[in-house]
Amino acid sequence: MNLSNDPREFIDEAERRKLLDAALSYSDLCRDVVSSTVAGGVEVNFKPDHSLVTNADLAVERAFRERVEKEFPGMGILGEEFGRVHPESPYQWVIDPVDGTAEFAHGVPFWGSIIGLFYHGVPVVGVIDHADLNVRLHAAHGLGAFKNGERISLEDAEPFGTPRIGLPSRIAFMKTSDEGHVFDTLASAYPDFRVLRTCLTHAYAATGQLDAALEWNVSLWDLAATCVIVEEAGGRYVCVREREHPAAGMLYCAVFGRPALVDRIVALLAAHV
Repeated sequence: MNLSNDPREFIDEAERRKLLDAALSYSDLCRDVVSSTVAGGVEVNFKPDHSLVTNADLAVERAFRERVEKEFPGMGILGEEFGRVHPESPYQWVIDPVDGTAEFAHGVPFWGSIIGLFYHGVPVVGVIDHADLNVRLHAAHGLGAFKNGERISLEDAEPFGTPRIGLPSRIAFMKTSDEGHVFDTLASAYPDFRVLRTCLTHAYAATGQLDAALEWNVSLWDLAATCVIVEEAGGRYVCVREREHPAAGMLYCAVFGRPALVDRIVALLAAHV
């Protein structure tokens, strides 16, 4: 993006810090609500699309919405569980209260809570919090990216040996259309890949524990924090496709991680997307 056309440049630094502080406080709130819900007993149900939802998903998003509406009345909110309010606002908070509900429900600690804030459609603030792992990443435009308070710097260095990339499972490429060939192409080009399901993949890509990662046909809340965290860490984030699906809404495909590797993966995908 041409910085002269970047709407975030019209938000002064003091305001961006205020918004980041708010996002971090909301992340603390999410942790507290999850903890109290677990203490009271996790209840698991199915949504109409047969995906899992727990009482923690619902309680976290309700608490988040109440806090945002109190502190920033009129700002938009988009969440996985309760949809959108104030779509006309230039500011849009986006939340995935429990990314990796299946992992959470089965006691696997790889789930996370995702919070993002967009201004005129451009990401300003992002937080990815893995409460069970005590790992939290956060960033704001122009203010850097951090893991547990320590600055992240993602070097654009050639990885040792075959690049390690994070891929969703092959079935993710088959959900809305038959794109299994895309997975096969990536797996063939980068055989030292890891199949990972949650935003832990994003955290690994932002910190260099993976050299790059992909998401395929996911909703905005799945990626709400990733772009600003990766870019502020020195990496690259490329949305290779966005499209409207009649049942699932707007879906996104993205590649992120070390810039040179991201560029190579994007070039590889160009013939298949």
